[in-house]
Amino acid sequence: MDTSTKRRRTRLSPEQRREQLLNTAMEVFALRGIGRAGHAEIAEIAQVSVATVFNYFPTREDLVDVVLAQAEREFALVLKRCFQSAETPLKQGVTALLDGLMVSVQQQVAWVRVWFEWSTSTRDEVWPKFLQGHNETNQFFIESYETAKRQGEIRTEALQADTFADYLHGICYVLFIRATVSRDEALIRRKTNEFLELIFN
Repeated sequence: MDTSTKRRRTRLSPEQRREQLLNTAMEVFALRGIGRAGHAEIAEIAQVSVATVFNYFPTREDLVDVVLAQAEREFALVLKRCFQSAETPLKQGVTALLDGLMVSVQQQVAWVRVWFEWSTSTRDEVWPKFLQGHNETNQFFIESYETAKRQGEIRTEALQADTFADYLHGICYVLFIRATVSRDEALIRRKTNEFLELIFN
């Protein structure tokens, strides 16, 4: 781990210290992966003892759980910002979601990288929790699509709602991969627009 990324040690309240360690943990998980990140690397970067990290997150399971829960909360906040109310047009919400995702990936936002890795980690200790959140998001997309269809935003002969939800998850993965390996914003924008045209035109 590059020690140049270490934080300057300061005296923090327990709440502030926990927040600092959680933010550091998210960055370490994004860099090292869910299966490899650990207390020692977090302590090194945060400039605290390993014992301090264990004091806040007593086991590796606790550490993984709290990092993934934070990634899930961040994703929920993104959805809330993109779909601000039940009256938000579906196309507006989806466009905001895809635009925000592209920017976050290109800026290497830590929780986004953790969330996408989590979505492909089928290990017993993490997969069921992801599926729970995924199913909730899927249901949200389905209900939003059905509402848009009733309101005339979607053609009646268009996709079924569950297919739309699957397609939206799929384009999110495509954009994640494209934005991770390329800085060709024009290409990414074209793929986003083609998806939107497929659904809404």
